[in-house]
Amino acid sequence: MITRLTITLTLFLSCLFASGQKEHGTKYPIVIRFISYGAGVPDSKPVTDFIRSFQKKNKIKQIKIDTIGQRGKEGEYSLAFLLKELSEKQKRSFIQEIKKIASQKANRGEIQYEENVSIDKPRNNEGLTPQKIKIE
Repeated sequence: MITRLTITLTLFLSCLFASGQKEHGTKYPIVIRFISYGAGVPDSKPVTDFIRSFQKKNKIKQIKIDTIGQRGKEGEYSLAFLLKELSEKQKRSFIQEIKKIASQKANRGEIQYEENVSIDKPRNNEGLTPQKIKIE
């Protein structure tokens, strides 16, 4: 009886401790994915053109982007935006407008978006890590 109680208490406390651990990932308000269906990934020009025009319109010096990828044989990748350099109003506007760009038909492949994405850092140094780029 005492053994069962000890095991149950140990399991309960270990689960409680594990759930209280801080996440080691990053949460992005929006991630744009460049997907291939056998013909290569779509051109990123519509997205980069939008970002440049948004910066100019809102007088923002730079928007930092984490590039995640290359995944797969055809070079699929994602652009992850933290948008820390934008105000809340600008963030909402940026997300609404970039979703319109992502929904446009690409010449090959597909541009998809996903909001509020958490990307965990690998526990070891293996695997993909985000690469920072800046569009100025």
